[in-house]
Amino acid sequence: MLILASNVAANDDHVRFLDRLNPGVSGLQACASSASGSTVAGAAFSTVARCTADRAFAGALDEALHLVEDQGQTVFGERFRINNRLGLSAGSRGLRGELDAVVPLMGFSSGNHDESARRALFMQSGLTRWTDDQGFRRSDVRHGLVHRFAGSDSLEGGIFGLWVFVQQNLERGHERFVTGMDYTGRWGTGSLNYFVPTTDWLPGRRGYEERALEGMELDLRFDATSTITLNAATGRWEAANGSADWRTRSRLGLEWRPHPLLRIGSNWADPGFGDDTLNVRAEVSIPLGGTTRERPRWQGLGYAGGGTAVSSEDVWRAVDTVGRIEVGERSVETISGLSVSGVTTRFLQDSVGTGDTVRVEISLSSPASTDTAFNVRLVPGSGENPAVPGEDYVDETVEVTIFSGETSAEVTFQLIHNPSLQTARSLSVAVDPVS
Repeated sequence: MLILASNVAANDDHVRFLDRLNPGVSGLQACASSASGSTVAGAAFSTVARCTADRAFAGALDEALHLVEDQGQTVFGERFRINNRLGLSAGSRGLRGELDAVVPLMGFSSGNHDESARRALFMQSGLTRWTDDQGFRRSDVRHGLVHRFAGSDSLEGGIFGLWVFVQQNLERGHERFVTGMDYTGRWGTGSLNYFVPTTDWLPGRRGYEERALEGMELDLRFDATSTITLNAATGRWEAANGSADWRTRSRLGLEWRPHPLLRIGSNWADPGFGDDTLNVRAEVSIPLGGTTRERPRWQGLGYAGGGTAVSSEDVWRAVDTVGRIEVGERSVETISGLSVSGVTTRFLQDSVGTGDTVRVEISLSSPASTDTAFNVRLVPGSGENPAVPGEDYVDETVEVTIFSGETSAEVTFQLIHNPSLQTARSLSVAVDPVS
């Protein structure tokens, strides 16, 4: 961060950079309130310190990306944008949120200004960082091509968009192809996306494997008045357990902003398996410090047709409906003597004598995301003369761990000395995830 700051020439920019690092009075008050429920002084101090550091980091990240955006505009033109919605929260592990870069293509980012205000062709690359229900952090990247154009010269006809994206999960290797379209007008927006996975089942959390899901989703936002917004979405998705069934997912939302400092909303969601949810929320913003020229006024129900007017900035707006990669999972079953799905075994010797030591390697198809334990045991092999438990080997289970970032581990077994053995016998291996 210091290197980036040293490239800023103006003294005012140095001051701005330091201001972004400073969480401010309101930020410190918010951090102090987050620790008000703690009865242990050390824990409360730790919470405040962590929260303050998170806010300072967010400010530093925002400033760094602002400098990158300035450099990008010099190279790619004034339409280059970086949309930063990444952040940290006290107690969280790592970054969460979204980051997107809009890179105009030559021929649309320069030349006739009126033309670039009515149509756009740009590349978009982005990242979504999130945490799943099991606490596993995921990083889904996307790269795509977006084309938008106005329905009329005056933009009154709204703006239409078409795009294609390729997405990949960095931790587990899921990939999918996304095609979509959208419309932006004075009364709201609408988008339609189709998601097609290009990878099959891959190792997931312990005892499971997972796969990106195929699906289609329609998302609508209607600005009923200048203060009331309705949101609705519905989609058809593959069942999360890998079966041939398809399920319909739906959600509805209502938000009312009767005052610039007050938001009241409710959301209903049906995930497709009968366990729908409903929540209501209210958000009050209290500005601290500074001066306000005009006191915000109560706006009530607002007025019809009061949505935000379409502008040339909407032509260059980044696609925000291609985020998390939807995945389903299924439990992994043991394939006796060979492998667990995503896990393979092999003997490190071609043959061993009775009473000798057997060495077995357990391997994953990709590096383990966390320390992963398996139960490994010898079993009779195939063929006409399989080994006999209790006579050729001890029928017991040995636990072996493949550590985070590793792809394999080795386990050894001591065979029973069997002097009566006259002909060769076959051995195999069975593997089960530790539950």
